[in-house]
Amino acid sequence: MAVATLEIIMAPIVLSEHLNTTRKQPVQTTENSLTHRWPTGLRQLICGSLLSYCAFIPFTAQAEENNGAAGMTEMSDTQQGDSMSEAGETKRVPRSIPNPAAQRAAALAQEQSPETEIIWLKTDKETQLSLFMPSGITESYGGIILFHGSMATPDWPDIIRPLRLTLSDQGWATLSVALPDPNPAPVPERMMQASVPSGSGDGTETGSADDTGLAEAAATEAAMTESAMSGDTMTNSMAKEESPPKEPYIDQLTRIAIAASTQLTDREQNRQIIIGIGTGAVWAAAYIAQAQDEQNIRLLMIDPRQPDDPSAPQLSELIPLLDSETVLDLYFENSEFSKAQARHRLRLSMRSKLPDYRQIKINQRPDDSKREQQWLAKKVRGILKTNIIDADFARTTKGRLETEKAMQLMPGG
Repeated sequence: MAVATLEIIMAPIVLSEHLNTTRKQPVQTTENSLTHRWPTGLRQLICGSLLSYCAFIPFTAQAEENNGAAGMTEMSDTQQGDSMSEAGETKRVPRSIPNPAAQRAAALAQEQSPETEIIWLKTDKETQLSLFMPSGITESYGGIILFHGSMATPDWPDIIRPLRLTLSDQGWATLSVALPDPNPAPVPERMMQASVPSGSGDGTETGSADDTGLAEAAATEAAMTESAMSGDTMTNSMAKEESPPKEPYIDQLTRIAIAASTQLTDREQNRQIIIGIGTGAVWAAAYIAQAQDEQNIRLLMIDPRQPDDPSAPQLSELIPLLDSETVLDLYFENSEFSKAQARHRLRLSMRSKLPDYRQIKINQRPDDSKREQQWLAKKVRGILKTNIIDADFARTTKGRLETEKAMQLMPGG
């Protein structure tokens, strides 16, 4: 290439010297004058120079093309490096955490009949579903708050629904509350980090948007592969989402119970009872144990069961604390475990000298589950009338006078 360049540079000089030499010679006028006007050596020199120049052009274009390709490669490497650096500092976007409990509550609310009033109990930290049924008679006996057991809903067909509907027909306003899960399933740990696409929101579009996206994806994949090969997990390479410390479940339950009681009070249901079924009975007892000095709420437990949550209070420790309100303990006799637990609770109440603790045995009827549920609801209604309504009336002045009059009419009185 250097020889060709030198020949092109020297070609005009040689051509000029040759012209000067030919001017000094006399002009020939023969028929071969045209042939001798351009001597053979000169023609060869010119042709060689032109051929050399033509041969040099492709090398020059190829060199420029190589230089351009090298520049593009360098720019691509720079962009890829930038993408790799941006992959480690990807913009974080808010994570949408699924809430299955809220979805189930919304679906349950939509399934209710027009007679059921949907009330969303709002506290400072949560919103819970509750199903309200007003009293079916003019004068209501009071309000009942229903606490369902684990893995159930405020409209569970077993015990909960028959109670809230039948007791409503018999003169009680019922409010069945959806209790949150004490141990909700943990949110899956985020393994990949969401990013905001570059160039989104600035109103500009370029023809290389797709290429940029592919480059970023390739850079991210390369970073992930390199991290996996080095033994580092994605959770270590990304910032872990901060989770607030777990709140005691009884605090959450207390807020919900207070909101439910407030709803009944606003509807002039001053006589209030909490009916807890299964594990819900333990949580109801825990709430009344700490709220009995401020609220006049009675407790009715149906087949109480200790929750699986290790942080849940022990029912055996709560019973001695229930010394200022009426406690009705209903248990099923068809289970040896239930009977053994009932005897243990009765001994605790007697040892603690609880004045208004009453334990009642319920005989289940396994022949017809539907009729059994209705029978149980009517049984609970009779227990409430005897141990709550009639007992409250007996405490009044009029009730005491009628009791004394009845005793005087008895034989031997």
